[in-house]
Amino acid sequence: ARWQAHRLSDEIVRRVKGVPGMAATRIAFVGKGAGRTGGIFLCDYDGANAVQLTQENISPLSPYFDPTGQFIFYTSFDRGYPCVFRVPAAAADPGAADRQLRNNFLASVRALGRFSGAAPDPKARPRARPDAEIPEDARRAAAHATIELLDDWWHMDSPHYVVLSDTTGDGQSADRLLGVLEALRPRYAALVPSFPEAEEPTSVVRFFRGDDEFVRYFEGTPLALAVENTAGFYDGWRRELVIRPARKEWGGPEYMEATVRHEGFHQWLHAAWPGADAPTWFNEGTAELFESYVPRGAGGSFEWREQESQARWLETLARSRDADWTALLRATLLADQAAFYNPPHFGGEAWRSYAFAYGLLYFLHRGAPLVRNQPWKDVLPTLYRSLHESPRDPRGATCAAFRMGPDGADTAFLEAFAADLRAFWRSSSARQNARNAKLP
Repeated sequence: ARWQAHRLSDEIVRRVKGVPGMAATRIAFVGKGAGRTGGIFLCDYDGANAVQLTQENISPLSPYFDPTGQFIFYTSFDRGYPCVFRVPAAAADPGAADRQLRNNFLASVRALGRFSGAAPDPKARPRARPDAEIPEDARRAAAHATIELLDDWWHMDSPHYVVLSDTTGDGQSADRLLGVLEALRPRYAALVPSFPEAEEPTSVVRFFRGDDEFVRYFEGTPLALAVENTAGFYDGWRRELVIRPARKEWGGPEYMEATVRHEGFHQWLHAAWPGADAPTWFNEGTAELFESYVPRGAGGSFEWREQESQARWLETLARSRDADWTALLRATLLADQAAFYNPPHFGGEAWRSYAFAYGLLYFLHRGAPLVRNQPWKDVLPTLYRSLHESPRDPRGATCAAFRMGPDGADTAFLEAFAADLRAFWRSSSARQNARNAKLP
């Protein structure tokens, strides 16, 4: 009856005004569905009878009816780059488009094999890859879809990751990378708790065969200028950990795996703290910490080591009479990304920002728990809680954690903390005690 009333209204408008009415028309729009980032919806012209046509991990754009009104075209980013899709305008099943994508395209994607589950032992020989329990989700399916029309590309899946690669061989490098990442994932979570609302979608690793392909992948993006001198990084826009071939002059596979441990933390934190802007000092300092978290033989065990070059620089800085550790600490904590990567307080040398942030996080996790009668153990829990409450205010969370006040002006707590931080890096015995302490 409702639809008939709309058609009757349109007929009245046509006869009285001489133009088509709109009561029987429909509106296609972008909305949010239960538990998903977004999708294409369809409703009557007055907003009634809304139905979800697609499910997307990333909000789509620009739904547009074709001239017949039978289909809706829209722009999707679920493959990691913009693609135009078509969905029937009459569909009321939100999974229809996803199933159509899988049925029509994914059968052509070559799966090299399942992750072997092997421990990340550099000396271990690759084993046969028995099927593991691999959960299916939209993110994994979308990752497979990004290589469906690319020659020589294949994928390898593990419980939490999928590697996409055009490398040749039997997949030993991919299996090894998955071994490292799967072993690290629970350690990421143990050291930095997830927000309660965080989900665990599949994480994507794209592993290129050659340097040229790696560089071309970022052409026209903001990361294009940063790709020349790195073994890889986490691309937050695509939500991919992107790796290039190991260069001997950089240290070969060991350097590449250190990069994977570092950038893998950025990728994990992006999912663990959804919608949050993590303070740069925390994000980079913790990632640097994981660079020194290395496999110890077979069996999947790891050990924390000091990064020798950074530890030497921190020790030298701690012994320098000219260094104002309170000022350096405050400048590092309050630096935005631009100031962190081009730090005026460190003469514009980014490696010093990384080293200082590493020293700060190393102390917070390993040295601070051994300092008696000081509230340093509250710093990180306060940071997590404040950032969860105000996820777009990393400066406010930092100020709360170090009791600097909303404007960052109060430095009494900071001065005492900086004194203990400096004493830690000046004392070989304190650092030895920290090396013997256990971490999660």
